[in-house]
Amino acid sequence: MARIATSTINQRGVDGILNNQVELSKIQKQMATGKRVVTPADDPVAATQMLNLDKNVRVTEQYQSNIDYARNHLSQTDETLGSVGNLLQRVRELAVRANTDSLSDANRESIAAEVESRLDELMGLANTKDGSGEYLFAGSKGSTKPFSYSAANGYEYHGDQRERNLKIGPEFDVQQTDAGDEVFMGVERGNGRFVADYDDGNTGSGRITATGIADAGALLDHEYTLTVQPDGAGGQEIQVTDDDEGTAVTTVPYQPGEAFEFEGVTMTIDGSPDNTDQFRVSSSRSQSVFQTVRDMLETLRSDWSGGEARAKAAMDMDTAIRELDNAQNNILNVRSSIGARLNSVESQETVNEAYTVQMKETLSQVQDLDYAKASSDLNLRMVGLQAAQQVYTRVQGLSLFNQIG
Repeated sequence: MARIATSTINQRGVDGILNNQVELSKIQKQMATGKRVVTPADDPVAATQMLNLDKNVRVTEQYQSNIDYARNHLSQTDETLGSVGNLLQRVRELAVRANTDSLSDANRESIAAEVESRLDELMGLANTKDGSGEYLFAGSKGSTKPFSYSAANGYEYHGDQRERNLKIGPEFDVQQTDAGDEVFMGVERGNGRFVADYDDGNTGSGRITATGIADAGALLDHEYTLTVQPDGAGGQEIQVTDDDEGTAVTTVPYQPGEAFEFEGVTMTIDGSPDNTDQFRVSSSRSQSVFQTVRDMLETLRSDWSGGEARAKAAMDMDTAIRELDNAQNNILNVRSSIGARLNSVESQETVNEAYTVQMKETLSQVQDLDYAKASSDLNLRMVGLQAAQQVYTRVQGLSLFNQIG
């Protein structure tokens, strides 16, 4: 017969009590926290899954925070560009109003004063900051004031051409900023394809207008000079010279207001040009919208007296109106891009919200406690602990000497 030492019996009794106390404490912690897995030791597999799920939830919540920031930034940019568009429309209305011979110098100066004020306002809008103090149109250089003006250097852009992007989904970065040089500095001159202008030495009242494109395939990136000269029959004709090639392209009879074509473009000259008056036609080049408004301001304050001066001023105002139209179209294109990005942000937000709900539900299934089962287990452990304590007490009272007597 095996003999069991008294110390072994005591130790087993203590172990039974301690085991029941540990399990009871574990259940009590679970019920206090509402979580089935309080420490990784409770369920190593579930603990690893919980860490991954929690990480996914936190990352997605950061995406949502980025979405809020991107939406606010894009919305403010869109509102600012909306104000720019309204301002340019007002300047265009002033240009149309001023482009008439009936205005007095005082009336024209009144218009010029408003245009000057609008130009200052335009600079202010271009240098707008967002809610965090960064400039909207500086590209990736948010702390750098993007636009400045000086008499020596004109209008300058100090930002860069890079856009800042924000990650709003696992595989989705949204463009947050628009480089200011593309918004304000890249306005095409003329009709967007070519520019028609007068020579400063003209003495007549002829006016040239770039009517349109007759053949886009025939357009060349050349400069042309159109010279008014006698036709030998008491009238006038227009000689077109390709300055790049140094060759005559064509000669057409001068008919005031009648369109003529050369090298894929259509032109119209009207008024009373003098012989030897010249006009220039060249490919369109970009300039800042600020310079367009400043050029218009200088024209308003120039000399409008005399037929030749009025003709030049009128052509300058026509040019300003076309370039303001180009600037407004550019602003609309940028706003259209911003609208598309805002729609993408809204769509991704919906995706992130659904993903977060799914992850939290899965996390809840893995970590949350079943209170009904926990209450049952708690009662069982309490009964088990009481039984272990009673057994230990009774065993402690057993002694061989109790049987002698």
